[in-house]
Amino acid sequence: MNILKKIYTDDELTRESTIRKFRIVQTEGLRQVNREVIHYNLQMIIAVGFKVNNDRAVRFRKWTGQIVKDYTIQGWTMDKERLKKGHMFTDEYFERQLENIREIRLSERKFYQKGYGFLCYSV
Repeated sequence: MNILKKIYTDDELTRESTIRKFRIVQTEGLRQVNREVIHYNLQMIIAVGFKVNNDRAVRFRKWTGQIVKDYTIQGWTMDKERLKKGHMFTDEYFERQLENIREIRLSERKFYQKGYGFLCYSV
């Protein structure tokens, strides 16, 4: 059985949540061809990566394992290569990051206030 079919048959993932069709225009010979091409989301890519057994899948599993390890230990992960290459980020991306920073600062402030209050009452 095909790996994708098995993932769907086992109800590991659903077609509706993992597939999106994009219309792609490409040149074939002297003519422009317009086709709908299926693209799979990250969940499907990861599911397939853990079911296939070849060199590329092994590298993929090592890479994902390192990402998960970094995230577990540090609490965050960073795509250094993407940042080094100067990929464009949207305004929405920066707004989300600023909001995350504000939340962290607010929680730190509350932590220090509780600590200060504890010290005041213990004296």
